[in-house]
Amino acid sequence: MYQKIEPELPEISTIAYPDNARLFENRVREIMIGMGFYEVMSLMLTSEDEHYKNLRLEEDDHVMVSQPISQDRTMIRKSLINGLMEFLKDNKHEELPQKIFEVGDVAYIDEAAETGTKIIKKIACAVTHSTANFTEIKSITDAFIMNLGLKMEIETYDHPSFIRGRCARVEATGEAVEGSVVGYFGEVDPEVITNFELEYPVVAFEMEFKS
Repeated sequence: MYQKIEPELPEISTIAYPDNARLFENRVREIMIGMGFYEVMSLMLTSEDEHYKNLRLEEDDHVMVSQPISQDRTMIRKSLINGLMEFLKDNKHEELPQKIFEVGDVAYIDEAAETGTKIIKKIACAVTHSTANFTEIKSITDAFIMNLGLKMEIETYDHPSFIRGRCARVEATGEAVEGSVVGYFGEVDPEVITNFELEYPVVAFEMEFKS
């Protein structure tokens, strides 16, 4: 019986400390907020149409929901971009410019893991207004990386969701982060913008932190 268990103090005392990962996430959020962005928090569940078709991505292995409660929540996201685009779609009646970001988890298939999946932390941002362009998102990416105390290298990158020739891959390293920051940024393709029923240019970046 639980009520008969005698309370007993542990022989070892412990002192709580903030989790380093959480401290880093908070730092990332402070940088983005300092640059004038608003944080959004979207669901990890999405659909194949939103995640692949609307972003012009080829469907690949992903974590599926065995008993989805609706047709728009059938899989776990692998990217944060579609969530940001959905948010812009739902708020296209609001005043421009709109500058949003999200720090969140995504899931990949990993048969070597006990659960069969691997959770990765990512950050993504999106900006929309009538004159949003590659130069703007490059400056935002550069400022974000610089404020992390890192140095970045960029190279041209073809991504189906972005305009060809206006997308770049970025990798940043430095003592401030154990590992590297990798991702991409650029101008979202007009077809993707139309798929999400938006009317103005959108620029975005997405990065993950690799140990």
